[in-house]
Amino acid sequence: MGTDTNDLPQNNIIFMNHGTEVLRISKAGIEVPHGVNVSEAAAGVIAAVDKYVVGMVQREVQKEREACAEACNGAVGSASMYDSPDSAKFAYGIKNHCQELIRARGNDAA
Repeated sequence: MGTDTNDLPQNNIIFMNHGTEVLRISKAGIEVPHGVNVSEAAAGVIAAVDKYVVGMVQREVQKEREACAEACNGAVGSASMYDSPDSAKFAYGIKNHCQELIRARGNDAA
């Protein structure tokens, strides 16, 4: 099993560890190079995929939090909608507090 991608057949999924091929999934099945423990290779692949998925989900959750925090701006409207400066100040205070709470979700400090 070579690791030069120019020599590889199509429709292969190859898992590498520091430049060394540890597991390949192809139409022919699942293969590991000679000397690589199948269980260790599979556990390493699962750990790597798990880490990738967790990171991807965390990034998407953070984007959604930021979108929700920004939506608070539209909910408050402009200061001219309020009957007094105190009402506007109160509304903007609530908006800022809501944004802080939304952005802090999931952080240890929250």
